[in-house]
Amino acid sequence: MANKMNERNRKYYLTALENHPLFALLPKSKHGQEAKDRLLSQVVLHEYAKDEIIFLQHDVVANLYFLLAGEAVCHRQLPSGQECLIANYQTLSLINESVLWDWQHFAPKNIPPIIKSDKKPDIASKHSALLIKQGGIHQLTATAKEKSIVASLSVQAYFKSIEQFELGGLITWFCECISKRLYHHLISSDLLAFVQAKSKLGYYLLTHYNHGVPFCFQCSQKQLASQIGLRPETLSRTLKDFIELGLIVKQDKHHYMICDIQGLLDIVSQ
Repeated sequence: MANKMNERNRKYYLTALENHPLFALLPKSKHGQEAKDRLLSQVVLHEYAKDEIIFLQHDVVANLYFLLAGEAVCHRQLPSGQECLIANYQTLSLINESVLWDWQHFAPKNIPPIIKSDKKPDIASKHSALLIKQGGIHQLTATAKEKSIVASLSVQAYFKSIEQFELGGLITWFCECISKRLYHHLISSDLLAFVQAKSKLGYYLLTHYNHGVPFCFQCSQKQLASQIGLRPETLSRTLKDFIELGLIVKQDKHHYMICDIQGLLDIVSQ
């Protein structure tokens, strides 16, 4: 288990942390310095041994993690069970920048309860269920590659603190935009693990759209087919199959709605 840093070294590492852009961009005014000091007083320093886990994929995001010394790697478990290396971080890096949006709440609305089954869930369906039932979850697992020092700070404390400044809104907006893009890139890599057309489309729908909320695809079906690795005619046929099975409903020429999450999860697990 990670050890908290001795107090004698705390000042040294906090001084280094002040140079990270998320702190350095705070106003140089007295008010800005007071906010920075309050945040730094809430920082917890941890010492991780080699191969020790810093946070796990699918854990609820509670903290920002800053690598102050050493090295860390982040990998993602694909629906197939394989682990894919995503990033390698070195000193003074924010490890979990891919999950900085949706920090205000941990459970999206309009999600019906998932029906429990006697059948042991496979990795793919468990993966999908976690993604649709919780917002603000880690998309990666972070591990110390060598002995490392990591600072943790409450996500809520940071964003609540900076919202009082004009620049705070810009930082929050930028983090949300980058995080969403990274999330969708990760989902695209997940799709490579699926072979069946129904599994690919089911996973895409579960990870992009909410249950009971009308949606339209943000691109043509031809472009979507290319994005998820299907032929256009295969995508069209699979959409029709989903409608006939009652998994989704087509409301008009462009709008659809997810009706049966459990059914889609069953499709994904096939």
